[in-house]
Amino acid sequence: MNKKMLIKIVACICIYALSSMPVQASGAKSRVDIQIQESTKIFRPGDTIKIAWTPLETPVKAISFIPVKKGKYSSYAVYSDKVSGDPTILTGSYDYNLVDYSIPSGSYYIGLTLEKSGKLIKSEAKVTIENKPSFFFGTKKGEANAILISPGKSVTLKWDVESVKKCQAESFPKHPKWQGALKANGERKIRVDTTTTFYLKCKNNLGEIVSSFKVETSNQKRSDARLVPSTTFIDYFYALGTSQREALSSDQSITLFNASPTETIYFKINTSDQPSWINSGFNTAQMSLEPNGVMGLGAFADPSNITKPGKYKWNLKLEGSFSNSPLLIPITMTITE
Repeated sequence: MNKKMLIKIVACICIYALSSMPVQASGAKSRVDIQIQESTKIFRPGDTIKIAWTPLETPVKAISFIPVKKGKYSSYAVYSDKVSGDPTILTGSYDYNLVDYSIPSGSYYIGLTLEKSGKLIKSEAKVTIENKPSFFFGTKKGEANAILISPGKSVTLKWDVESVKKCQAESFPKHPKWQGALKANGERKIRVDTTTTFYLKCKNNLGEIVSSFKVETSNQKRSDARLVPSTTFIDYFYALGTSQREALSSDQSITLFNASPTETIYFKINTSDQPSWINSGFNTAQMSLEPNGVMGLGAFADPSNITKPGKYKWNLKLEGSFSNSPLLIPITMTITE
């Protein structure tokens, strides 16, 4: 066997089962071995994927799972540091313990990124990962719990499910537009004349998840329920030049109470005039608070971009189906020299 032939044999990359032969990958100068019990094994939460490689011209910097079908992401990194601390050791291994939703269900190649060159070595064979179903189910606008509308109005229900191909639609009382099999993702506009709860059931080999979305109908804009905050105002006091990190220790929160024992409150946070020194990403979708329910709401004042001493004011405004709507909670930040 001549020297050229020997180099050609060594220059390969493969992924294999314990009982199978190596598979050659074109253009690679290394070999990647995925040690699994059988070639068609499906990995599920709790399983360990054993990855081994030899030889490489430089240590491995990162290990990644690269989707066979391109989607939202090009890869999922599971290790982003040197696997071997000794630069003279060019072989290595890594045990990856799979947990729920750490990597979405699907088929993947294994990728090794070399430390010095940044070169990506990708296997040709595949591993398959399966998770329990996980999904968003709510309205097109983002509400994921419940909503209040006038009778005869329409809502657009939206769903996006991982790890399944089909789901089942059910409703109570029965609605003709929300029954039977559904694809794993989509949206549907539905007219609702009376209060209805919509259900979405999805399952695979690992289990079933059921989610619900309630559409309540009412001709009344407000009810007798009151939304009661734990405080009626928030004050912050900072010296000029206080950093955001220092201010984090003064972060405050408000607790909201639904004082009604029977009625659900629906409300939104109005942030149309929110100043830059209020460093909070408030949820502006419609939210609901069940009878006697409690909800936390945070507000963080950031003095780091303020250049002049003074008193800065803003009103946190809550609007919805409660008798004391709109509810204003003044927030004041005082900056001193």
